[in-house]
Amino acid sequence: MYHLRRARPLGDRSRGAAAVEAALVLPVILVIFFAIFEFGLLFKDWLGVVSAVRAGARIASAEPRVSTFAQDAALQVQNGSTGIDMSGLQAMWVYQADSNGNPVGGSSSFTSCTTCVKFTWDNVNKKFILPAAYTGWTALQQNACPGDPAHDTIGIYMELKHQWITNAIFTSPIVLKEHTVMSLEPMPTTSGCK
Repeated sequence: MYHLRRARPLGDRSRGAAAVEAALVLPVILVIFFAIFEFGLLFKDWLGVVSAVRAGARIASAEPRVSTFAQDAALQVQNGSTGIDMSGLQAMWVYQADSNGNPVGGSSSFTSCTTCVKFTWDNVNKKFILPAAYTGWTALQQNACPGDPAHDTIGIYMELKHQWITNAIFTSPIVLKEHTVMSLEPMPTTSGCK
């Protein structure tokens, strides 16, 4: 004798399939969501670094032969980086730039420089610290004469380590590097432009 089995309703089978599909698709959706979140934060930090470096370069270029040009530029970078976690700061230089935008007496990869004011970050007081002694490129050595082919340009370089928030997808930090170079504002030759 044959026993007829009662067929399951179609709705029961589709419920199980939906659960399996959700179990397969949900991790993919979560990875995409966290990747978008992490890249959004990375992009925010990169824009903050670019903005802060440009602000510092504008101030430094507007103060030729002013003894506090480097401190004023660092303060402007500090004020322009309020949305950034500065605890990951690797480097912040105010430097004399060559025609390619690299430090004079340094390397194109920003590993060394002889005409740089290299600042460090104080995490406790949330501000840049000026080096104790600096003689590489002082304000009195700046050439801001109009029309002089040897007219100086000034640059700001910043290197910041971006730490991922979730560490679920990306584990090692990424280093953001940015520099901006501007020509020193010309000064009248009568006021001692060099």
